[in-house]
Amino acid sequence: MVLDLPGGLFGQDDVRETGVSTTAVTGTLYYSQPGIAFKAKFPDSDDVLMNGAQISMTGNAISLFCNINLPQGAVVITCQVYGVAAGETWELKRRNVSSGSTGGSMASGNIDSEDTSIVNATIDNQNFSYLITTSSLDSGDVIDSVVITYTI
Repeated sequence: MVLDLPGGLFGQDDVRETGVSTTAVTGTLYYSQPGIAFKAKFPDSDDVLMNGAQISMTGNAISLFCNINLPQGAVVITCQVYGVAAGETWELKRRNVSSGSTGGSMASGNIDSEDTSIVNATIDNQNFSYLITTSSLDSGDVIDSVVITYTI
């Protein structure tokens, strides 16, 4: 690269970047998804309403799921699904990526409650995918969002 210097002088020098600075985010972090990120298990027949960021049930016996994408090695501390659904539950699960078989339940609770007793808390994206499922929801039930607290 040719450099124009003051006074009519010019020079040539290597101006490539020689140092790269990176910053890793660590500590306690939060992952959230709005209710509309949930999908009905049988979308061709399940009656749901996407209302702003919420998903509302307009029919009965509707099961939902939501994919969860956390960074490799993250350690899940808490999980909470916000909403209004009396007596209904949610479950954070992992599934084996090569076989599709269940890798077990990591956390669970009633809708609008938090679970802090996480099983298999370290995220292993090489071997598992992650999702939240709900029990059978009925007309008038609402999912607002999910929030997962994790550390890196």
